[in-house]
Amino acid sequence: SKGCDYLQQEIIAKLIATRKERKWTRYQLAKETGLSQTVLSRIEKGQFLPSMKTLLKITDTLGLQLKLIDKTSDKQNDVPC
Repeated sequence: SKGCDYLQQEIIAKLIATRKERKWTRYQLAKETGLSQTVLSRIEKGQFLPSMKTLLKITDTLGLQLKLIDKTSDKQNDVPC
């Protein structure tokens, strides 16, 4: 759905930006996560939607938190998929 596509693009953009801020290559991220460079490349290009387990592995390695629900409000940011 459009909501999921947007969310996926936002998460991937943040992963790429963070990797580049740290001056990490895909090779370095692959080595740290145990994922292949090919998989990381496909994720970054939007050609492959990773599982939640894979996504968390990447975000944890980069020191990011994947936050989909705003706990400061009563309103949840649900994205219908």
